[in-house]
Amino acid sequence: MWLMPPALLMMRLRWLWSTSWARREGKKLSTEDVLILYLGTIAGDLKEIRTDIARLDHRIDETNKRIDEIVKTLSARIDETNKRIDAVQATLLEIQKLLLELVKTRQSTP
Repeated sequence: MWLMPPALLMMRLRWLWSTSWARREGKKLSTEDVLILYLGTIAGDLKEIRTDIARLDHRIDETNKRIDEIVKTLSARIDETNKRIDAVQATLLEIQKLLLELVKTRQSTP
């Protein structure tokens, strides 16, 4: 469990005292009052943290969407390149067949 450093705790308690209803009424704060006020500040901090997490989740979702779009684009380009490679390979095989036929015809003619 994380414990607040004593200096920070004292600073928070002074702030709580300066803004509390007890000070305005001239009363001393009980331990329970201080604990409730402190828990209230923790709840506020948690709300801010939750807001930050929601904002970060949104940014992560946007980034993931951009990554998905990039993957789709790259996949399409890779598929196109593969088709071109296949076409070049087919052309080379056709050239090879023609060259073999040419060599055979030259060898068979005296």
